This record gives sequence, structure tokens and C-alpha cells, in this order.
Amino acid sequence: MASPVEVELANVPPVHDNSIQGKIRAKFGVNAESALAIAKCETNFNPLAVGDLGIDGGTNPSYGLFQIRYFGGARGTIEQLHDVDYNINKAYEMSGGGTNWAPWYNCAVKNGLL
Repeated sequence: MASPVEVELANVPPVHDNSIQGKIRAKFGVNAESALAIAKCETNFNPLAVGDLGIDGGTNPSYGLFQIRYFGGARGTIEQLHDVDYNINKAYEMSGGGTNWAPWYNCAVKNGLL
């Protein structure tokens, strides 16, 4: 039988972690550690990061937390890609829920995910 303290604690609502890392954990669930490793490697959790400026003559840079390539807006606007929640959701979609990190090849290899 549970003690009164255990019963009381069981009725406490979960704490929602609205940090970037907390949002990644919430979205990716069991694959969160892999997703955190990719985001740390790509941008050190910087949602305003811009990269890949030297690729394709700078016409398709990567934006945001997971460095999603722009591809002329096919994956979202620049503003959307800089939005933390949008970028996390797009990375979740692109990675098959955190099961395929091939689009982030260099960071995936560095972190032993490929």
C-alpha cells in the first residue's frame, strides 16, 4: 500500500520543461538522446544559427536548431525554420521520429548514430 506522501506525489501534475532540451525530449521520446546529440553538434542548441553558406553557392543555407536546409522554402520559410517548435517538428518528421539521422550525416557519424 502506498504511503500518504506517495499518494500525494502521484497527484502532482508533471512539470513541463519548456527549455529547448525539454521540448526535444518531449517530441522525440525514447529517441531524445540522439536528437539532443544532433542539435548540440549542429548548433549547440542555437535556434538562430545559419549554416552551410558555402554549399550550392550559398543559395540553400541551413537554419535553426537542427540546421534544416532551406531548399527555396520547400521545408518552410526562414522564419519558420528559426522557430524552435517548427524546427523540432521538422527534424522529427525528417528523421522518422528520431530513427534515421542520415540527413545530419556528419553529426550522426560523430555521435555514433550511423
